[in-house]
Amino acid sequence: MTSSLTETFSSHKSTFTTKKRYAIVGLGARARMFTNAIAGSFQDSAELVGLCDISPTRIEWHNNLMREEHNYAPVPGSHADDFEKMIAEQKPDTIIVTTYDALHHEYIVRAMNAGCDVIVSDDGLQHYALARDCEIIVIDGDRRFGNGWLLPAGPLREAPGRLSAADAIVVNGGRALLEGALSMRLEARSASSLIGGAVMALDDFAGRSVHAVAGIGNPERFFNMLRAHGIEVVGHPLPDHAHLTALDISFADQRPVLMTEKDAVKCERIAGPRHWYVPVTASFNGGESIRLLDIVTEAIHKRAACARGVIA
Repeated sequence: MTSSLTETFSSHKSTFTTKKRYAIVGLGARARMFTNAIAGSFQDSAELVGLCDISPTRIEWHNNLMREEHNYAPVPGSHADDFEKMIAEQKPDTIIVTTYDALHHEYIVRAMNAGCDVIVSDDGLQHYALARDCEIIVIDGDRRFGNGWLLPAGPLREAPGRLSAADAIVVNGGRALLEGALSMRLEARSASSLIGGAVMALDDFAGRSVHAVAGIGNPERFFNMLRAHGIEVVGHPLPDHAHLTALDISFADQRPVLMTEKDAVKCERIAGPRHWYVPVTASFNGGESIRLLDIVTEAIHKRAACARGVIA
């Protein structure tokens, strides 16, 4: 028996009794996982009230996707220069910061000064100056610790010694070999067109040859996931966080081009009718997703108690 993280979160909605109001600043690749979750699985417990970015095109792109995929009403958009005005007018409870790393601190401080809670999801969380209440370390189940070196000499973002300080260890792909670690795998079932948002089952690509583009930490994992659906993959691995150009996703033949959702957000202006992105869902064995959620919610409750002056 398996359960997805989204399903587990949905089963815990009663934990949050008041419908929360969210706004997002910075509509790059990471924003998509938040807009999709709020507009989809969590729309009865959360409301997206503002989108803030320097690009009106990105605001329109997210609104179009939410409408097509979830029948979600248009969310008011604001230019980044009007961040405080957006907060005053839309009155969000929480600001989700998914801007470039260099701007995180600026929007975190401005949002907190305006009385909002803040969610920031990024590699920037590794900066020790940023306080944290709960730490979850994710290990690549295929490459594991590689050569044991930190970036850029090796694949690690943290030294293995940091594992002992983590609240939870999650192994992405492959069986967890560390005591107490949770096993997770990414699953994909469909592909969505970058032009128009049409959805097609991945199995419908079976037996066909496609170009696969991936600018992620382990592109081969994406390619193998497609091959597991019977798809013949012509792989085009790119560096993690690569800035994609038209040349990166354009090929002389007429094969479909499949890419990660992370990469698709960067291709909004250069995509054509042959370009598709593949969303993924994190799935866990048995009740491991519930264990992970319990760790996070316990940390949230402890932080709330401290804010009220109650020492847990």
